Amino acid sequence: MRWTARVGVAALAVGLAAPAAWAASTWSPVPGADKNTGIASTQYSWNYGSSFAKRSGGGLALAYTSDKGTASSDQSTYVRLGTVAGDNTVTWAKPKLTSPKSMVADRTSLAAGSSNSVHAVYVKQNSYANYDVTKPRVAYVRSLVGGTWQAPVQLSPSKGRVDYPIAAASGANVYIAYTNSNTGAVIMRRSTNSGASYGGNISLGTTTRDDGEGLAAWPITCASGTNVAAVWMDGTGDAKLSVSENSGTSFTTTTINADNVGGNDEGWASCDAVGTRIGVTFNEDDGVHYAEYNTSSDTFTTALKNAFPFSGSGFAASYSGTVALTGAGTVGLAMPLCVQNGCDYEANTTRISLRWLESSNNGGAFAAVESISNASSALSGGKTLNDSPSALFYDADTRFVLYNGWTANYGNYRLYLAHGES
Repeated sequence: MRWTARVGVAALAVGLAAPAAWAASTWSPVPGADKNTGIASTQYSWNYGSSFAKRSGGGLALAYTSDKGTASSDQSTYVRLGTVAGDNTVTWAKPKLTSPKSMVADRTSLAAGSSNSVHAVYVKQNSYANYDVTKPRVAYVRSLVGGTWQAPVQLSPSKGRVDYPIAAASGANVYIAYTNSNTGAVIMRRSTNSGASYGGNISLGTTTRDDGEGLAAWPITCASGTNVAAVWMDGTGDAKLSVSENSGTSFTTTTINADNVGGNDEGWASCDAVGTRIGVTFNEDDGVHYAEYNTSSDTFTTALKNAFPFSGSGFAASYSGTVALTGAGTVGLAMPLCVQNGCDYEANTTRISLRWLESSNNGGAFAAVESISNASSALSGGKTLNDSPSALFYDADTRFVLYNGWTANYGNYRLYLAHGES
């Protein structure tokens, strides 16, 4: 799992007062809900974020890995579709196996394109019980088009190694970015026909960052209209933002100067795009940071800022939060926040809560932090670890956040869905 490599197993106001237009959300289930409430996937499942999307015709789609597996594989990947009722309750369909039933697969992500299409990425690995970081890791994508699941498309060489392929889509265009873990090349693959075929490698740059399983920039993609972007880590402590304004035909890469992107807790960055806006978030050792780029001016219209400083917050660290944008200026950040510095999954004293931060002026100011899921050993049947969120605005008043919920000692782990209403 991604966190395996990263960690070894694995009444607050922020900044200025928010503009008057912002209103607090009411989250459901309540933040202290137990492990039996808000379930979105089968038992023994997880993902790494970037695995949740609103479908173009309405409804939701999510992707996950399960180590319950199939009769012939210990670990497989799945997609689940959901219909959203008028009160924003979600009814989930039966999970669809996306990886071949005999393949050991993981590292899934998901994007939704036009005509209700869904594009699910997964990675073939050598083994489950005897996983070897030096063995090939091969990226595939499988698409749901016209109500029919298409055959998988292989994206990377059979003898190569990838890090974590992440998908984005806009219309019939599908974009998938990953790192060649042998060379450090950061690569984008593009389809212009709803995933039926993919063009050759598009180079975004090179990373020197090693995550213990090879070179890994952990590029995260986002797209809107003809704009597509990938935010990734170059190994120097800075982030890179690669932006195309012509549907991936060409990219310009800008450095986001930072002290240590991802921090000592080895988080990754995230991006979202709507219109000409591209929002970027990542954690550093002092807090959760946000910046916003705009393709109309080809500049950062909101400079990088510490949106959630850890000092005085009651939390010591974070890793791998996500960003969601809507409208002309709304920003939402979903943040896993750790009580202990180190965010160590093995330490039962470490609790990871999930929080929401929102701005109505492009991240210029953020309002009071809100609780999505609380973590506490005192909660009977509670989820002590809440992480790897994927977030979206379903409409102007509704936020959905999908996340992993884990109990102490990993007796229960699966995906959960929360929604906030303003």
